[in-house]
Amino acid sequence: MNWALIALNIGVFMLTSVSPDGSSHGPLAIYHGQAVKDSFALDPQNPHLWQYFTYQFLHENWMHVLGNMLFLYIFGNNINDRLGHLGYLGFYLAGGVVAGIGYAAFDASPVIGASGSVAAVTGAYLILLPRSNITIFYFFFIIGAFEISSLWFVLLTFGQDLIGEIRPELLGGRESESVAHMAHITGTIFGAVLCLVMLAFRLLPRDQFDLLALLARWNRRRQLIRARCECWKCGLKSASRSRITIFRMRLISFSN
Repeated sequence: MNWALIALNIGVFMLTSVSPDGSSHGPLAIYHGQAVKDSFALDPQNPHLWQYFTYQFLHENWMHVLGNMLFLYIFGNNINDRLGHLGYLGFYLAGGVVAGIGYAAFDASPVIGASGSVAAVTGAYLILLPRSNITIFYFFFIIGAFEISSLWFVLLTFGQDLIGEIRPELLGGRESESVAHMAHITGTIFGAVLCLVMLAFRLLPRDQFDLLALLARWNRRRQLIRARCECWKCGLKSASRSRITIFRMRLISFSN
């Protein structure tokens, strides 16, 4: 199902795409694509029910759609495996709807893109596979790669969205304001909370890799360290009492 969603997003973009100079466009991009996007983008000032679904499959340009699909490819396949095809499809669409509601509550400009749905998937990944590693490639004079825990990667991107929503000038000002940070924030929270609830109520099978198992192991280690510290303190007190007893016995012997 994840591959089908990726193909659908790219296919819809190709049908509705417009070249930068407006000289060419996809077969559904009537009047240079504005008729399609105006009808199916989510407009917070005049929202329609279908827009909460259709806006998820529209994108502005190739960088927009490829960036979202890259994240969906990285995080989506494993969540698809955990939820099943139909469950994953429902989760993906619901994540987009909730992200759209969150965006419409705080912003007034129309929005398009799958980033709210993808954010819900990353939120689910945070709960279900927090210890998985993400490989990041970089090129700055040299080309290389490094791995980072998915837990920290998702939290860092979530923090970036929080900063972009509260203080956009810290992330580039006007460029940051064009990003639907609130949709990302709402989507991530929705995906994380829903999966956490499903794990807690056993609606999803638990395993050793999910966040609850990670927290349980952390709690056991904390209790073990605490127990060792208490034993060490008790041993130290016993040793002190033994030394005091020996000292008293020596005093009694000396006085005799």
